[in-house]
Amino acid sequence: MSKANETFENSIKDAEHLLAHFSTLHPGSGHPPPAVEVLKRAGLIMAMTAWETYVEDRLDETLKARLVSLNNDKIAKLVSKKLADEISRHVGAIELTGARS
Repeated sequence: MSKANETFENSIKDAEHLLAHFSTLHPGSGHPPPAVEVLKRAGLIMAMTAWETYVEDRLDETLKARLVSLNNDKIAKLVSKKLADEISRHVGAIELTGARS
């Protein structure tokens, strides 16, 4: 099992626990009170963050495994830095547009 998968499994459990608490506090239909609704929102945000982190970590793990075969540290560092820069650039663009909120 990859380290990314292990981290995801641990992180997603926290989100599942929050959503289970939400369901316990609001088992019926209709709009829940704000004090309970916050658990659902927090659980969903944690789940999305766990997934985002998994994708980034898994990509990093795979890239590093492939770059080892190059036997060239300079190229490996350059490619790794470019990937990190691209991820940061895209994440920053998403945050600027408010697409994450």
